[in-house]
Amino acid sequence: MDRRVQSTFSVLFRHSDIVARWYSGDEIVILFDSERDGAERKMEELAVAGRAEGLTFKFAIGDEWAWSWFARIFDWIETYCSLKPHGYPLYQSAGDRTMTYQPHVTRKEHYHHPRCVMRCLLGLERMVERGGAVSGVWA
Repeated sequence: MDRRVQSTFSVLFRHSDIVARWYSGDEIVILFDSERDGAERKMEELAVAGRAEGLTFKFAIGDEWAWSWFARIFDWIETYCSLKPHGYPLYQSAGDRTMTYQPHVTRKEHYHHPRCVMRCLLGLERMVERGGAVSGVWA
């Protein structure tokens, strides 16, 4: 299914658009380098392309605060977690508080740090909306 989704949508993205896949197979997060109306147009194009392949999906366009936070996180990750200066295409997933390079670890992480932070921020926002109450799943 991942290859089908990738082939359907691959030509619709610009180099500046960022796609982060949630690997459970049910969620894709896309950060468009555009204003809200541009993102809405792009999502409609994706919906049409998906329907042509027999795929259906729901989408929501979030608040614009997400882009500025993602940009801050992206810059930090590129500065402190990227292993490119050490000859690796991946990212360091753990370390001390300054993310000191560790040459002989058994795990190098794929790039999902900013996506996880964004999901945590959205979770905190939902908690604030509920006045600090847990969601219905945990009630």
